[in-house]
Amino acid sequence: MKTQLEFCPTEAIGNQTNFLRYPANKVLAILNEASGVRSAINSLKAADFTDEEIDVFCGQDGEKRIDFSGDEHGFWGKFIRSIQNLSAERIYLEKYQKELQEGNFLLMVQAENSEKKERAVEILKSNNGHRLSYFGTWHIEGIPESQTERSDTHSYGYRRELETPFEETVTRIRETLQKEGFGVLTEIDMKEKLKEKLDVDFRKYVILGACNPPLAHAVLKEDLDIGLLLPCNVIVYESGKGSVVAAIDAKKMLSVAGNPQLASTSETVNGKLRSAIENL
Repeated sequence: MKTQLEFCPTEAIGNQTNFLRYPANKVLAILNEASGVRSAINSLKAADFTDEEIDVFCGQDGEKRIDFSGDEHGFWGKFIRSIQNLSAERIYLEKYQKELQEGNFLLMVQAENSEKKERAVEILKSNNGHRLSYFGTWHIEGIPESQTERSDTHSYGYRRELETPFEETVTRIRETLQKEGFGVLTEIDMKEKLKEKLDVDFRKYVILGACNPPLAHAVLKEDLDIGLLLPCNVIVYESGKGSVVAAIDAKKMLSVAGNPQLASTSETVNGKLRSAIENL
């Protein structure tokens, strides 16, 4: 059985001082086996991480300690979770809750500076940690797990390199976008269009116009002209033996409107787009 008692201490529930509001300055990773957790903890301690900087969540006890709904921590807990459910944090909360329910371990490591962050990431990766994320003070960063499946944040979007062929990636991104509430309104085949209009050969490359109706409605209520920036573009193109998928940074795109009321919705859009890409 994965969830061994040594990693699942039961703490008092309902104590607001123990409520995990937001894991600021922490690296989080999922591990599938108790042996991997044990090895990771030993490696972290050898690298001068203290017991207080390392925490493990697993099973029902792990769910209770995190309290994903906030119900166990009264009005304040439910209020905090309701706010987080409106932002990109919801994606991560749902992801970690699912992993705990499947019997896996969530290992959380305090990393107050970039050096400790890099050291923690390296150790977690070397012990088969996956779904790595870093929660900074004001941002959440998905951490790539390998060089062959690499993710990057660019000035105008978020991208991921995959070993899967182009056609498979297009099919899968459509599916993951749908799970995040997006429909694909348009699809532009750049290879076909460039051949048709310019008679030039180009790599396989499609632009998908993705739209999440409730979120589109929310921004249009704030600014009718924001339709000039819709829908959100997601691209897929051939790269070597694999493919690349990328999505627009909605927050930066909508920032040109100069309307601070759009910030929260754009962060939610970014969280959903990133989740669609990460779940390929």
